Amino acid sequence: GNHNHDDNLNSQNDRSNSNTSSKDQNDAEDQPSHDSFSVLFHLSHAASLHNVPACLAFGRIHSGLDSVVSDLLRDIVPIDFDASKEFLRRAMQSPYPPAGPKAAAGCLLYQILLDEGQHIAMEKGGTHAASPKVLMEVLEDTLKHIYAMEEEDEERQKHQEREKKSCHAKIVAVGDRAEGNYALEGSFYPGTIVDVHADDGRITIQYDDDGSTETLDTSQVRPLIPPTATQTNLGGPLSDEEALGCESSDDKCMIPVYQLQAELADLKAEHGNKTEAAMLYQQAADRAIADGKMKSATEWSLKAADIEE
Repeated sequence: GNHNHDDNLNSQNDRSNSNTSSKDQNDAEDQPSHDSFSVLFHLSHAASLHNVPACLAFGRIHSGLDSVVSDLLRDIVPIDFDASKEFLRRAMQSPYPPAGPKAAAGCLLYQILLDEGQHIAMEKGGTHAASPKVLMEVLEDTLKHIYAMEEEDEERQKHQEREKKSCHAKIVAVGDRAEGNYALEGSFYPGTIVDVHADDGRITIQYDDDGSTETLDTSQVRPLIPPTATQTNLGGPLSDEEALGCESSDDKCMIPVYQLQAELADLKAEHGNKTEAAMLYQQAADRAIADGKMKSATEWSLKAADIEE
């Protein structure tokens, strides 16, 4: 009888251990892959230093959108549109690169201001929550960041194309950004390559600070990698897809560039800035054509023509 009793106890212990093990396994599977409060702490610190992607991430989360930083933050960060607007403005005003997140922040800020204006118009019969002047400023800053982002992308692509041609040779061409060892004093200053001499391979660089030029041996000139670049093992910049393993959805502008240009043109026209409005309408039309939006392109081209008459 004692033997059977012991067997029953052992069997119960085995079941208990099995259930505990199964519960622990299920709990482990339910645990997030990272500590959301740790992410929040580090993201807050980065945002306090005006880190652009961090400010954009908070702007998105406070407005109810997801962020590529973490899918857990929305559970602990409340929706607060005033806070969102503050973080988005901070992102746009940051002195640090890159420009992509700044452009995305501008698009989101503009959309929030429009949504608030529509809500107030329905509730109170008003027009915009933000004044037309504020909307124009946001649009102008957003477009400025978009143009800077396009220049950064072009510079990055040029650098990558040169790196594909040679893994080891230092390849530079006229128009490239570079740093030169000024007067061979050991201090490198940024500038633009204005000539590559075919006879001896020497390079003439025009410095940014005073516009002066200097011709140097190739060993005294080094390519200037775009400040937004994450470096590869070859010294070149990585795309977001290469750096993150996926495309950064945070950096995506929510509104097409031509739409922003056209809406800024509308505001400019309403306030009598006809020359700027006509130019913006035509720019919007050109971009719309490139994107296959022929109906919108025709509409904006006609508006540009009407203003210019």
